[in-house]
Amino acid sequence: MNDYKDKTAFFTALFNHYKEPFILFANSYVRDVHIAEDLYMEAMLDFWEKRHNFNDSLNAPAYILAMIKNKALNHLRHIYIKINFISLATNKRLRD
Repeated sequence: MNDYKDKTAFFTALFNHYKEPFILFANSYVRDVHIAEDLYMEAMLDFWEKRHNFNDSLNAPAYILAMIKNKALNHLRHIYIKINFISLATNKRLRD
């Protein structure tokens, strides 16, 4: 039980301390603060769910920052694919 309290306290401190700079970091990729906030929350949730897999030597902020970067890049990749699909579909309709 004490381990759970320690991890909960650590996570809460981590969440509060890095919230603003990590959202700003995500926003530097996606240029939408609401999406940046969502990416931050997803990364923090993923970190919390995987907390049992980490040892004490993990650099948690760096790990979370890497998750945020990957989520932001995946988001941008999804937008790029969606735009290309719409463009191809529009061009096909114009040709038909």
